Amino acid sequence: MHENIQYDQVAIHNLAKRLYRRSVFVLGLYPVIGVLGFGFAMYETAGYELGERLATVIGAAVGAFLGYLFGTFRSMRLKIQAQTALCLERIEENTRPK
Repeated sequence: MHENIQYDQVAIHNLAKRLYRRSVFVLGLYPVIGVLGFGFAMYETAGYELGERLATVIGAAVGAFLGYLFGTFRSMRLKIQAQTALCLERIEENTRPK
């Protein structure tokens, strides 16, 4: 029940483009998730000594920083996957019988 799957250079190139677009999206998304998540968590658990607003701002700042770090790592992994696909595409192109 195996299909005969053929090499498709366009599909690999499209995959690489999609991975690059996703890497840019991740760089913006992860800090936003961090701000919302940590800001809300700190708001909910804030003591009255610090004050809810200050705790929320601190939580949002920490969340943005952590989101940026995790987003950067995830973005780099996506870019490496795209570069690997493009490298394999180039290898096939250069080693194809003429």
